[in-house]
Amino acid sequence: MTPLEAAHDWLARGFLPVPVPFRQKAPVVNGWQKLRLRPEDLPRYFDSQPQNMGILLGDDCGTADIDCDCMEAVAAAVEFAPATGICFGRQSKPASHYIYRSVPAVRFRKFADPTDKSTMVELRGQKTNGTVGLQTVVPPSVHPSGEQIRFEPGADKQPGVADAAGLTRAVARIAAAALLARHWPKEGSRHVAFLASAGILARAGWSVQDVSGFHRAIYRALWGGDSDFGLCESEVCSTFEKRSEAGEVTGFQTLAGLIHSGVLQTALGWLGIAKHMAVPVVQWPQIAPFLVRAAPPLHADLFPGFLGDMVAAVSQATETPIELPGLLGLGIVATCVARKVTVSPEPGYEEALNVFVAVGMESGNRKTAVLRAMAQPVVEWEFAEKERLQPERDRLLSERKTLEAQIEALRKKAARSLAARDLVAQIAELEGTLPEVPALPICSHRWRQCLRVLWRLRGVVLRTGWQRALAFAAGSFQQSKRPRLLANPRRWKAGAHLRSGHRVVLDRCRSHGWAGALEDDAAGIHARLCHARGLPSKKWAGGVDRPRLLRSRLVRP
Repeated sequence: MTPLEAAHDWLARGFLPVPVPFRQKAPVVNGWQKLRLRPEDLPRYFDSQPQNMGILLGDDCGTADIDCDCMEAVAAAVEFAPATGICFGRQSKPASHYIYRSVPAVRFRKFADPTDKSTMVELRGQKTNGTVGLQTVVPPSVHPSGEQIRFEPGADKQPGVADAAGLTRAVARIAAAALLARHWPKEGSRHVAFLASAGILARAGWSVQDVSGFHRAIYRALWGGDSDFGLCESEVCSTFEKRSEAGEVTGFQTLAGLIHSGVLQTALGWLGIAKHMAVPVVQWPQIAPFLVRAAPPLHADLFPGFLGDMVAAVSQATETPIELPGLLGLGIVATCVARKVTVSPEPGYEEALNVFVAVGMESGNRKTAVLRAMAQPVVEWEFAEKERLQPERDRLLSERKTLEAQIEALRKKAARSLAARDLVAQIAELEGTLPEVPALPICSHRWRQCLRVLWRLRGVVLRTGWQRALAFAAGSFQQSKRPRLLANPRRWKAGAHLRSGHRVVLDRCRSHGWAGALEDDAAGIHARLCHARGLPSKKWAGGVDRPRLLRSRLVRP
């Protein structure tokens, strides 16, 4: 059959022939995507000389092609390719193309091996953007390798009609079976792998017939058409029977130990099986509810001495239940005495005085006001203690730095001396006289946990989510006696960097003010976060406002 006769034959079947140079796969005619040849146009493009020919894909008739690019896909297509009257290939890769009429037209999809990016199978129709621009070389063309492209016996008829979704699903199963077969474990563990695969598909809701067909496709890819399909059926049936009897069946974890995890997850993704669907679902036990008990109301006289008086006064002043200041007061008292006092109900048994309080009330019930009032004595003590310790702390810091400098000088001298025994003794003596520098208290009750996080992160802009959401940023961390004041973080742009090189991370919030963080020297941290509604107009590096610093506090101008 000459190329012209073949072109008339394909045109009579309803396909759109495209001229392709001999032993090539790509057309060279300009605008071939828009070429719609009629019988009288064919002699202009085809004659009796050797020539290849393609058919346009994704046309108005929905022409589609399943292109199997590896032998594993060719074997798996026997199980999954929908029935069609046109199938062709070449001697080294027979039955590698299946032609269909898709309703609606399918779009191109490529399935590749994730390990080496080689193509397994392609579903060819319209381009991914929905336009016509793909074609497939058909018989009686000649492959670039020199092999004749030919129809399979009895497959030179009319194309089958398939819906787009079913065709896509079939190609995905071809690709998954081919990929798994290519990476299937060697002899000795293949039976275990098939049982695990059956467990995965069964948990995903596949039927016995679907799982058997999928395993037959892998069998064909591994051992050809003479495979023991009886063993294949028994593996699947035994898994389903064991699962129906509430028995344990293997699955994802077992197969992931036998096959490359990336390959397994790619294949399951093509099949539409998420990882959580392949893992057995653990049934939660019946939840045993707590006993419902009516808690007796608290009274101020239950709290001894000054604590009872304060609880009653705060409750009356804030018009809140006595339980709110009472429980918060217990937590604050526990903070003061924890690790300082222990209780021994009986000899040999001691109980630490730790109380953890969680107050749950709806917004607007003055929880913050009560907490602030109950914690105010502790906060005032912290400020007073800080001011009391500061002079002595500065003196000890200076003395410690002097001794450390002497130790460092002696250590360098000892490193260069051959008789360093006396120097080592002097270093040890000086190290024994290093004074302990007392840490300053954290002068805040509300931000204590935030400051700990801020101290660890050293320079990351954080976000809080309380009733008045505040944005606070940390600047460069340096071993300097003078604290560094941080500016309004809302003036920074997300993604910018502070002078320390730390990245700024900002988030939107309804902020009624702002908070600044102060970083002290490396020997200890003293931080104070508070609101400042008025800011002076003085500018500093970066073009942002710098609030006035007075005794480590932010104050209004």
